Amino acid sequence: MDAPTLQMLTTVAGATLLTSALVQVILNVWRPADATKDRFGPLLAVVVGIAVVEVATFSVITGPASTDFLQGAVNGLFAGLAAMGVHDAVQSAAP
Repeated sequence: MDAPTLQMLTTVAGATLLTSALVQVILNVWRPADATKDRFGPLLAVVVGIAVVEVATFSVITGPASTDFLQGAVNGLFAGLAAMGVHDAVQSAAP
């Protein structure tokens, strides 16, 4: 198996893991109430997902075009939603 590269973070699957980890770190530092976490958790995950993919995209591509920005935003959106889905699945399966 090859070592992960920065280019892998520009994909939804690559960004989901890092997005999930960063959202957990932010939520553990922030420690919001459950209602606040339920309300703003998905938004936080989407914003972090978009940021992760955009940073990875602009780090890999020299002279990015507007289509790269749009594709990064879409991939980040889905990475954030996938990270929240993984988080919810783990929380519901925990005893």
